Amino acid sequence: MFFCLYVEGVMSNLTKMKKNDNYATPKQAWLDLKPFIPTDKTIYLPFYYNGKAKEYIEELDVKEVIHKEVDYFENRFEYDCIIDNPPFSIKKQVLTKLKEDDTPFMLLMPTSVACTQYFRKLFKDERIQLIIPKSRIHFESDTEDLKNGCCFDCFWYCWKMDLPMDVNFIQ
Repeated sequence: MFFCLYVEGVMSNLTKMKKNDNYATPKQAWLDLKPFIPTDKTIYLPFYYNGKAKEYIEELDVKEVIHKEVDYFENRFEYDCIIDNPPFSIKKQVLTKLKEDDTPFMLLMPTSVACTQYFRKLFKDERIQLIIPKSRIHFESDTEDLKNGCCFDCFWYCWKMDLPMDVNFIQ
């Protein structure tokens, strides 16, 4: 069980993040992930975006979901794992904190993350598992910059989630 302190009124990092970081995971991506989500666990979705992720994941019969517009790095909740799509501009900091806190996770990130030096350094001696979507994920955005869809592919990177295989394909 992991703990985070929740403080009302704290300005969220999401309000400070780059405009091009405000891309929410679409409902279909959550539905596709259903076979891999542990429904008997408390899941923390720390990155708020448009606020719809909690609604989407609650439809999957998850025991408990925490999803509040607060700063992930400064707040505390009690939870079992994190499943989310981190803002890409702070993915290194997010991965570093998760590793330091020994927090199990499923994070939706570009395929190129696996080739970065920081990722290799953080997880070189760890068992990383992947969930590969059946097609390119087209994120939700309130801006015009995604009108032609997303131009890169993503995987769900998983750590300490005990998936059935190391490489899992969404059917």
